Amino acid sequence: MTYDKHYIFRGNSSEDMVLIDSADNHGYYTMYSDYSAPYDEAYYQAGIKLPEKYIIKINDSDREFNYSLSNLYLKARNNEAPYEILISEDRIDENLPEGTEIGVISALDEDMDDQHTFYLVSGVGSDDNNYFRISDNKLVTAVEFDHETDAELTVRIRVVDNGPDSLYYEKVIKIYINDLYETGLDNKLIKDEIIVIPNPVKDKALVQFPNEEGDKYILYLTNIDGEQIQITGTIASDKFELDRTGLSPGIYILLLRNNDKIFKTKVVIE
Repeated sequence: MTYDKHYIFRGNSSEDMVLIDSADNHGYYTMYSDYSAPYDEAYYQAGIKLPEKYIIKINDSDREFNYSLSNLYLKARNNEAPYEILISEDRIDENLPEGTEIGVISALDEDMDDQHTFYLVSGVGSDDNNYFRISDNKLVTAVEFDHETDAELTVRIRVVDNGPDSLYYEKVIKIYINDLYETGLDNKLIKDEIIVIPNPVKDKALVQFPNEEGDKYILYLTNIDGEQIQITGTIASDKFELDRTGLSPGIYILLLRNNDKIFKTKVVIE
């Protein structure tokens, strides 16, 4: 059967009912929140408009309505603040353009029919907020990320509900930048200026490379198949000690990298 309208009535008793809301154009209510109830306990009636007419009694007088009504007794409650923020995805590949979608943001709320708006806000964990934007409840990038510069970032997000008090909840969320194998780096690659002494390595070795300015580098150690075995950061001097503890005998590639330069050499572990 098709209904023309759905209605919500409210009163402080079952005999004192006033129409407070309706849904037109064949709309309907699956849940209803009444933030404006003037009393702690309320009677509600949910009605649907039908072709036939019905007789109901309100205030001891018979009144003719073309509604079919169901009686509800509910305890009115205040608007509740959202209590959790979720994101559908918390990882993104490096080198993607600005404006790339990371994930859809959503909230958990006791008021299940509340609508929510999300904001990036200042506070603990908001240091990386400038690298992101929120658009249509989606977290998107505001810059192009580089895993070697930032492997993990944090954002502080606030969700505000549409209740009368605009209640909110805040949460710090971690975003991880995926490392990708990158080509086209030959212009940055320096192979001959990194020295490992001794090489082969039995116990420990001294690694030296030109870094008089004290620039920060990330150390990557991969096996001959390209599998990452060890990542160390941050190297900020021109020499450091390489400890072979935990490394199986074999040939490894040692890579020192920042945004401007890449130093690469082979290391043999005995």
